[in-house]
Amino acid sequence: MHDNLEQQAITEVALAMGMAFFALMVLALVGLNAPRPAGDAALPELAERHRVSRNQPTWQASEQASKKPPPLQLLIYYQGRYFDQQLKPINPKQVRITIDRRPLLAVAPTLSLNEAIDAKQALPMDELQLTVLDQRWLDRLEAMP
Repeated sequence: MHDNLEQQAITEVALAMGMAFFALMVLALVGLNAPRPAGDAALPELAERHRVSRNQPTWQASEQASKKPPPLQLLIYYQGRYFDQQLKPINPKQVRITIDRRPLLAVAPTLSLNEAIDAKQALPMDELQLTVLDQRWLDRLEAMP
């Protein structure tokens, strides 16, 4: 008779543990699906703004630290040729960007996406951003000999 009481006690403890585990699982699932308060939405954005990755270029890390964007180093791709900011022809393989400048490649708005990507890949830079030339730049480029 005592064996039966011991088995019942162990069974009840196991059942209680199972119910507790199930209750915790339900609470966790409800907590994951609950909407977040509006005040918490700014926290991940703030944390992301101050995070610096090891793969992040130095100009981006300094930009986040000083809140002042670094100067741009403008490169222009127009009619199959590369130019610097002073509209002097340059060789894309010999372009060097200083560490304190942010590289920016400007292309004509009529350039196809494939041509723009090819122009970007011809330059030996990982963090190169693309932009479109405005009408003033296009007028200056068309007036060139």
